Amino acid sequence: MFFISWGSKTVVINLGLTGSYFCGICEHDRDFYRLLHYRVHHVWWIFRWATRKTYRDACDICGRGNEVDAREVEERLGKSPMPFLDRFGWAFGVILLAAFVTFATLDTPPRSRPTQSVSRG
Repeated sequence: MFFISWGSKTVVINLGLTGSYFCGICEHDRDFYRLLHYRVHHVWWIFRWATRKTYRDACDICGRGNEVDAREVEERLGKSPMPFLDRFGWAFGVILLAAFVTFATLDTPPRSRPTQSVSRG
């Protein structure tokens, strides 16, 4: 029996405190944190790809806030805070599939043509 598992999940990574600002929803000064939100889709938990990546400055209490430009945040950070497998899991899947196809074709012995006997009479 062959089992295929697929699915998706939303991931939130806290990148740290950005400061204390007035929150219009809470109507008080609150701490705001920079958050990275993205959705990861997967097949067999190995072949992954991320979609809907957004950075937000969110209130610590109500979670509301403003979206921040992704290029600006990633320039400051120097690299993406997403885990390696979430960013490049799709490439791992392509490499694994290519290796499987390569080894399957190399392992297959060449086929010989069947010989036909010709009778002369």
